[in-house]
Amino acid sequence: MSDPTHLVLLEGVASWAGAPALVAHWDRSDVADGHESIPRLVARTWRERRTEYLAWIHELGESAVAGGTLKRLLRIAPEGPTLWWMTLTAEKSPMKSRTVYLVFKLRALEALCVARGIEALTYCGGDPRVSTVLSDWCRETGRTYSHVATGPRTKPDALGKRVGFLPHWLRGLAWLGWTWWTRVRPVRARRIGE
Repeated sequence: MSDPTHLVLLEGVASWAGAPALVAHWDRSDVADGHESIPRLVARTWRERRTEYLAWIHELGESAVAGGTLKRLLRIAPEGPTLWWMTLTAEKSPMKSRTVYLVFKLRALEALCVARGIEALTYCGGDPRVSTVLSDWCRETGRTYSHVATGPRTKPDALGKRVGFLPHWLRGLAWLGWTWWTRVRPVRARRIGE
């Protein structure tokens, strides 16, 4: 019988041989019976997550910062259009940003923990960012946290280090090319194929 108040979060091919607990998988959808899948939870509750995200974007855009709101600070001219809607934050799609999808997964995990009355969380994975966030969240909510490092540690994106020596204007052109290749081109191809 598993402990209903202890959740073990597995990343990748990690496995759990410790005390019986509720097992959830951080990045897998094909899980054994009785296990939870965080990507499946995100897929099932995407409407709720999207509503939370859109409300947060609205509050962020309207939030007061030095000199006005973010929307006002991003205006091209005093009465002109704002660049707010061109930011990744305002794009509103969690699948276009790994960081936003990570937040959706964390919110789904939080909802699972609250619904199941989880008091202890063990993370078996190699991502130090996830471990830090989970540790801080558990400390703030009064849950017990432990981390079992498994597999290689997730390395930060090395692309920035590889192109960091290039002049800014060339990096800007490369970013525009990458953005066109990954966003505009697939949308145009889809419209032509319709």
